[in-house]
Amino acid sequence: MSLVAAVGHPVPPLRQRLLERAFLSGPYRWWIGRGAKTEFRPPMVQPWGGNVAVANALFQGRYEFAGHRVEAGHQPPWRLRPEDAAWSAELHGFRWLDHFASAGGEAAQAHARRLVRSWIDLCARIEQPFWRADIVAERLVAWVTHAVFLSAGAEAGFLAALASSITAQMRHLGHLMAVLPAGPQRLAAADGLAFAAVSLGDDIRLARAMTLLANDVPGEVREDGGHRSRSPSAAHALLRRLALLADFLRAAGREVGDWLAAAIDRLAAVVRLCRHGDGGLALFHGGMEDAPAAVDETLKRVIGKTRATIRASAGGYQRLAAQRTVCIVDAGEPPGGEASAHWSRGGLELSSGKQRLVVNCGPGAGRGEAWQAAVRHTAAHSALVVADTDNLDPGAVTASRRQDDAGNQWLEVVGHGYAERFGLLHDRRLYLDASGADLRGADLLRAAAPDGRAAEHPFTIRFHLHPDVHVARLNAADQLLLRLPAGQGWRFRSAGAALSIEESVYLGRQGEMRRSQQIVLSGRTQAEGTEVKWALRKA
Repeated sequence: MSLVAAVGHPVPPLRQRLLERAFLSGPYRWWIGRGAKTEFRPPMVQPWGGNVAVANALFQGRYEFAGHRVEAGHQPPWRLRPEDAAWSAELHGFRWLDHFASAGGEAAQAHARRLVRSWIDLCARIEQPFWRADIVAERLVAWVTHAVFLSAGAEAGFLAALASSITAQMRHLGHLMAVLPAGPQRLAAADGLAFAAVSLGDDIRLARAMTLLANDVPGEVREDGGHRSRSPSAAHALLRRLALLADFLRAAGREVGDWLAAAIDRLAAVVRLCRHGDGGLALFHGGMEDAPAAVDETLKRVIGKTRATIRASAGGYQRLAAQRTVCIVDAGEPPGGEASAHWSRGGLELSSGKQRLVVNCGPGAGRGEAWQAAVRHTAAHSALVVADTDNLDPGAVTASRRQDDAGNQWLEVVGHGYAERFGLLHDRRLYLDASGADLRGADLLRAAAPDGRAAEHPFTIRFHLHPDVHVARLNAADQLLLRLPAGQGWRFRSAGAALSIEESVYLGRQGEMRRSQQIVLSGRTQAEGTEVKWALRKA
């Protein structure tokens, strides 16, 4: 992929060739480096926490990114695995400086400086993947937020080289933004530009960056909460970006706009709602678990600057929670035009304490096109499937809920995903008692047309289980025992469909693919309507 083609939208071929030729030329490198600052004073801001064990691995030349490990030894890693775009993006984005900063000490500082200096010396030529807009932006944010760590005990030559490189990268990023459309790439670029501009005292570029962010951020954040992709982990990633920017602006004595505070509030609402008892996130629309410590850190950063309570409804999701039991339900429409959209309407996940019980299969990113397509299907979710097809017909999803004085909760989600092709409405009703020990469900299929009769079609209701859950049949044909690692048990029972256990797969963590099992309820719809009841109770 070319440097210009990577900006995220088609660029006319002639213009692309001219830009690439210009970017690769010596005069252009001189142009963006002319009169570069030799010192800079970024405000002090608390960077994100890291992992000391990862810092030790990096110190020994072991670079593990995007699910792949490379043993570089003592050689510079910058041109290893050039064919792996995801691995290279993480390497050249320098977010792993968080790990060195968490390790602390002179050895960590010196090694981090050596890596930064070797990048400056070896990667000054503008080419892929080092100089793609989003990667430049990530690198600038990392270098600026870790400037104090990198500068401690550094020689004047390193500090001058660092300031000069930040100047050149900032200027190049500004030029790239001229061909970036509104969207995630330009948002990332504007974020990086803002950090660099503040650190170098460039008010003109800062104003440009903040104008673009004010324009692009609202387009990435849903009015009802969360990220436009509806991925909880995408909401978390954007929340981290914006929360760090807001803190950086405050530290610099700059204004934090109302649009930025509102976006943080709406993103945080979905991150909180979609959080399981283990601290990680639910697996919807291409999202991953995310590290519980990172989610903790993010939410602590925005506490006091946004709403502190967990909402029961946000971003198309509904949450039932009692004691240590959490049930998260997709009660929204798949995002239009998103390649990561999953057909998961009505799908649910369930956790008990720190243990996930019922899950979705997770994202297919980084596993090839076949896996990416497979996990988007309704059957890869804990949801109802008609005739082995996806829940994809157009039509609004409606959700209603109530709670009595004792704390018992009811939720009803009605979807039209099978109305157009099969003439069926799906009504999922859930009840969670106040103790969190009794979750009951009913899945109803009825004719979409008033006074109509539904044709017969095969259906399945799937409950994908977390790999750590062991399932065994009880004496009754319609009952199962789900045993959790800590010894806790849940009884599953059903009525109105045949019960079976099938194989499944769990992809909730980056670089991991784990075998698991799923409970499958199967039958055929009836002309007068179909109802399948099921329940999960603590044993």
